[in-house]
Amino acid sequence: MAQAMSISLALLSGKSCSVELEPGLSIQELREIAQQRLNARISQLITADGRVLKEESYVGDSKIESGDVVTAILRQAAIVSNGSCNWRSATVVRHTDGSVTAWGNFACGGDIIGVQDQLHDVQRVVATYAAFAALRGDGSTVAWGEAESGGDSSEVQEQLVDVSSIRASGYAFAALRRDGKVVTWGAPDYGGDSSNVQSQLAKVTEIHATHGAFAAKCDDGRVVVWGKANYGGDSSAVANQLTHVQRICAGFFALTAVREDGQVITWGNADMEANCPRVQKLGHDVVDIQASHAAFCALLADGRAVTWGDEKYGGNCPLALTDLRSITANAYAFAAVTKAGRVIAWGNPFCGGDSSLVAEELYDVVEIQAAHYAFAALLADGGVVAWGDVEAGGSCGDVELRDIQELCASAQAFCALSSDGFVITWGRRDFGGDSAWAKTSHVA
Repeated sequence: MAQAMSISLALLSGKSCSVELEPGLSIQELREIAQQRLNARISQLITADGRVLKEESYVGDSKIESGDVVTAILRQAAIVSNGSCNWRSATVVRHTDGSVTAWGNFACGGDIIGVQDQLHDVQRVVATYAAFAALRGDGSTVAWGEAESGGDSSEVQEQLVDVSSIRASGYAFAALRRDGKVVTWGAPDYGGDSSNVQSQLAKVTEIHATHGAFAAKCDDGRVVVWGKANYGGDSSAVANQLTHVQRICAGFFALTAVREDGQVITWGNADMEANCPRVQKLGHDVVDIQASHAAFCALLADGRAVTWGDEKYGGNCPLALTDLRSITANAYAFAAVTKAGRVIAWGNPFCGGDSSLVAEELYDVVEIQAAHYAFAALLADGGVVAWGDVEAGGSCGDVELRDIQELCASAQAFCALSSDGFVITWGRRDFGGDSAWAKTSHVA
């Protein structure tokens, strides 16, 4: 029988406390304990070896040992945008106090008057193409925006209790509860109706979403899918291979699962499958997988990367992919950050697959965010560099970007949050790239 353990919870400021843990305690419950004991709003818990602890997991499965120090990261304001190529968009800011502000197209969630009194103690916000869903600290949820796209959760509201995470497809939401059950709402054919697989959705540990489908990983390594078949909602062709799954990656059209034996299974869009082997062996050291609309890239533990899929979408990189720290994908291209903080980009050159024009500016890169046709990189000094389709966010020369602490992207625009709490946007106006409210307002 697993024994209780004692660990230290510490802020970066040095403030710390000791706590006694039972293996059955969830990471979400541990975060709540950290908030109470450290008297601070905590967004993430990170182990000494750099692993971010997933809230839906448990202490007993997290490889935490007695005597370990777990770092608690303070919650900062966060920004989320929705919108697709066919919709206007809205943008939401979650403030550090858990309240929410929105702007943009009212029908897509830019109007929160009807739910304003419910939007408190918000931990995170996720978006479909025309709606938002907020997860609050008590495990309850609030949805607003276009009803058919998930903005109305009234039919399942009584089931939305003790929720640990929410995922979004293009037009539907899926909420994972702490008891391992799943609740869905929104457009039925985009995964908003999970009734056909509900009996299989037990002891679910995580959910992933493509544009039109969801995939749930269960604690026994099974994978359950639902939604549009051409977006990964039908895994019958690879059902026998989907066992002992450790990790799932969702692209726009397809899904990839990594098994315990290192085999990678891909399914979804028929055209994509023609360029992607359904089963391939990558070994046990896959750290992350990212997907464009028709290609995948796997980051390995030694810093190398492996690509596959349609070469027009980045499936065949001609560059040496070594010594990498992270990978980001947009619809048509990939961008990798090296351990030295530089950037390697490939794929469609007009959509960010060629970063040569800004290569000298891309140094000490902290992270990269992706719109559909462009990338934006946050630098260690708080600066931002963008490249790709100029009209869709690939150029930020017309806005002043200094002391930026967070970036987010809609389909064709970017939004940056500065350290003093101001929001700066650029890109297509209809997708949140020109907000007079955001450019003059303090939101921290």
